[in-house]
Amino acid sequence: MHVGHSKCNMEEEDPLNSIPDTSTYYLRCSQPGPPKKVTDSCSIVKRSSKRPHYYSLYTIALFWTTLICLIAAAGGLERNGEYQRYDGWFNNLANPEWGSVGSRLHRDVPSNYQDGVYRLASNLPSARAISDLVFRGQVVAYEIMQSTQISCPLEVHKIPVPRCDPVFDLQCEGKTEIPFIRAKYDKTTGHGLNSPREQVNDRTSWIDASFLYSTQEPWVAALRSFENGTLLEGPMPGYPPFNNPHIPLINPPPPQIHRLMNPERLFILGDPRINENPGLLSFGLILYRWHNINAKKLQKEYPSWTDEDLFQGARRIVISTLQNIILYEFLPALLAINPSQIPSYEGYKPHVPPGISHSFATTAFRFPHSLVPPGLLLRKRNSKCEFREEDIVQEYSVDEIVLGMASQIAEAEDNVVVEDLRVSLSRYYLCFSLFINFLDFIFGPMHFTRLDVVSISIMRGRDNGILPTTNSAKASICLQKLGKPSILRNTSMFNQLAELYGSIDRLDAYVGGMLETNGSGPGELFTRIIFDQFLRLRDSDRFWFENKQNGFLTDEEQKKIRNINLREIIKQTTSIENDELQKDVFFWLKGDPCPQPFQVNTTNLEPCVPFMRFDHFTGNEVTYIFTVIALATIPLICIGIGYLLIQKRKKMGMIFEPGVRSLKKPCASQKVNLKDEMDYTRQIIAKDMKFSLPAIEWLNEAFCRSVIVELDTHLAVLKILKRPHVVRLTVTRKASRSVNGPFVVVSVPKNYDMVLRLQNESQWLQFRCALGNCLIKHGKLIKEVEAENDVLLEAAETKDKRQEKLDHFFREHTPGLNQPKLSDANSEFNSYVSEQVMHMTLTKSEFADALGMQPKDLFVQRMFSCMSLNGGQNIDSVCFQEFLTVLKRLHKVL
Repeated sequence: MHVGHSKCNMEEEDPLNSIPDTSTYYLRCSQPGPPKKVTDSCSIVKRSSKRPHYYSLYTIALFWTTLICLIAAAGGLERNGEYQRYDGWFNNLANPEWGSVGSRLHRDVPSNYQDGVYRLASNLPSARAISDLVFRGQVVAYEIMQSTQISCPLEVHKIPVPRCDPVFDLQCEGKTEIPFIRAKYDKTTGHGLNSPREQVNDRTSWIDASFLYSTQEPWVAALRSFENGTLLEGPMPGYPPFNNPHIPLINPPPPQIHRLMNPERLFILGDPRINENPGLLSFGLILYRWHNINAKKLQKEYPSWTDEDLFQGARRIVISTLQNIILYEFLPALLAINPSQIPSYEGYKPHVPPGISHSFATTAFRFPHSLVPPGLLLRKRNSKCEFREEDIVQEYSVDEIVLGMASQIAEAEDNVVVEDLRVSLSRYYLCFSLFINFLDFIFGPMHFTRLDVVSISIMRGRDNGILPTTNSAKASICLQKLGKPSILRNTSMFNQLAELYGSIDRLDAYVGGMLETNGSGPGELFTRIIFDQFLRLRDSDRFWFENKQNGFLTDEEQKKIRNINLREIIKQTTSIENDELQKDVFFWLKGDPCPQPFQVNTTNLEPCVPFMRFDHFTGNEVTYIFTVIALATIPLICIGIGYLLIQKRKKMGMIFEPGVRSLKKPCASQKVNLKDEMDYTRQIIAKDMKFSLPAIEWLNEAFCRSVIVELDTHLAVLKILKRPHVVRLTVTRKASRSVNGPFVVVSVPKNYDMVLRLQNESQWLQFRCALGNCLIKHGKLIKEVEAENDVLLEAAETKDKRQEKLDHFFREHTPGLNQPKLSDANSEFNSYVSEQVMHMTLTKSEFADALGMQPKDLFVQRMFSCMSLNGGQNIDSVCFQEFLTVLKRLHKVL
């Protein structure tokens, strides 16, 4: 055994089990305050060095899966009756939102924003300059880790590119900047020093197979066949369907064609990024087949189970095996430790926070960047261990990808990140298509086709407020400070870093952590962060497969899960024979079957499409011209609409008096002579003609409508003619004096008041003259009262107010005749109002509406005949008192 880079005094046996429980979960020193010596409270994870080994690509494939979903969880078996939610809620019953979709990241180290709240540090060097200095390599690769969590509205920060950058600034202009979009965050944070910005996780924190099943019920429904608990199969046997439902999968434009492609060419599984590369897709297909295999086994074992029971049972098995593989196979392989060094499971601990920590998401779990090779080898299934030639591949199989990944060796564990990860996330996808003619992918947007993943990783740490200095991060979790001897053997690079940052103590946590890597797994900082994160995920998960309290698995079933490894699942889900795979698929050791013929490097790859920006004009000249024409016609369209509205308002009588039968139509340039108009009105009355004018009827504080007021001077009848389909909402406030035009309230005893708004004083004088002369002609009197508009409207007995009183008396007096208890004891109407209503007239229409009938119904006609004092048949209205009298008589008879 050999010890890591810390100088802490440690024993040689079981170092992981010696980590105190509190320091494991919270990454803090076990003693309060800063220790005098790191050895006082520091624990170190040791690594095994018994034999030389090489990471196979399965280490990277499972890293991809773990990174994308972190990883999935799901429901239980029938005996328990509880199914784990897809969105991660209610795993922890005391804190149901812990680990759910959209929950905050766990703040394991103090935040360090420039203003203490949300601003990025502006006194740190350019992330691109650091990438050029520290992470420059000689081979081509790509980076799978893509952050799709962007804030809304977008917050774009620009990364300065050094002058004459060989990729982004070929013209040596010194003006190029790489766009960086800040991550999605909890909008309730970032408003003060006590509440710094907290980013959120769009996936569940639990290891719950959301990578396969998704986190949304509708998405899951699109994946299911709803037959025998299986997942839906597409036209190709053993493969999921293509994206015909148009599920929102990530579908970036391939760089070689620089345009979007049909999304129906993509397979659908639970994560939108599943089609990003064949290695990731092949692992998803293995889990997809593993689910269906277990669903069919459960159907044979439990024939009475429903489709839902079978689906959730198979899902539980997939989750359990995935949990076992990740924690007890993948984690030791990634950290280069023995599986026995993982602490034994002690049971469910609901007090442990499961959230993905900021330092894990933005720094430590980006360590496998240095392991990614520039391409993927495909291995044929034969005894000769033949590998496909890249230039003759026209089709592929999952078996060939799986065998190739088992044999191919990853890149060395160091601070070197292959050039395509640094200069183009798109290059790998284009070059990868030379190996596999399947799908083309790209990370950079169309307007900026290349991105530097190292620069993005550095900026992501700053965006999340991670302590900008590696030494600060190490001190917060009780590790020895970073120094020149412990990270760099390149004196020139050390000096350049010190010059770039101003001091080596200001080194970004991601940069310092990557520089600690020495070829035997990640360094101290990343090891501690990764180790802590996965232990917290295990111990805080109520649905963990080893938790005996949840009742999902028996002891025997748990033992079976512990005996299932990734190699066994590959054998059951593919046609690969037992002797074609090594015993540990995460490593390739000397003597394992089919060594790779060569280490893939840039000499085996053709040049890729260079960095491009999208020109929105080229190729769209015709569209651009028509767009300009369309924009130019918008003002004309607006003018036309305005003209039509004016004409419509004229027809409604809301602007000018129309050429009606009574009034002269004044010219627009002619001043109206009030004397002439009044004389004309008197002539109409003298000749027994009909006088009419447009007005607005005010119904209540919210509504009014356009009407025609018509006065028949011969019959002394005032009619209000409603304009069909002309009802509008008014914004007139109650008791407002800003109402346009005079209001007129026509009040007739025993009837409701008619409230009219006229256009101007001239109309009011004409209306008063016509109405007054007409009433005098027929021997009637008119009483005129003048008041302010708001007072007038408040006092008006409108139809709505009258209906309210009628409804009250129908409800109050009618039941009171026989059952007084049904009367409204909390009446808000006094005796004076009651007396008024008793003498109020009731029309046939109002009476019919109260009974839910039509005015022409026989019952309504007979009732009005009974209520008429003279017994007439043509009566149109009666007094409310007469109505009550008839009801009393009927009550006595019955």
